[in-house]
Amino acid sequence: AAYFKSLEAPGLHSVANKLHELKPYKLSSELLDFLRGEQRRIELPDSDFGFVEFFALTDTIAMKAGRRKVLRLSRASGDYSDTLLVWNPKTQCIGYWDIEHEEYGDIAPFSDFMAAPALHMNRILDGE
Repeated sequence: AAYFKSLEAPGLHSVANKLHELKPYKLSSELLDFLRGEQRRIELPDSDFGFVEFFALTDTIAMKAGRRKVLRLSRASGDYSDTLLVWNPKTQCIGYWDIEHEEYGDIAPFSDFMAAPALHMNRILDGE
């Protein structure tokens, strides 16, 4: 991935270009600050997930979750590679997309998610 990234035009990975591209998603300032930060891995010792690692802001991916237009935020979710954390611009919430079962669900606003990430990730596993 690093090799292919080095072949791309530098403008593709600039923060200013990415912020312009992400305007329709209406990301909260708290989420933007988090994705720009250095520490984007959250350890979840009280969850079967174990951890969630988020993309850097410039690496987030626009995608469809069913009929919803969402922004993929998570790079990895422990051993559950089929569960992606996304940003839903309509509800202004972190959500999840289960690739295997093609299920989407809203989780919580970003600040609420960050207050108790293990609790919210366990709810995904429990089907809540």
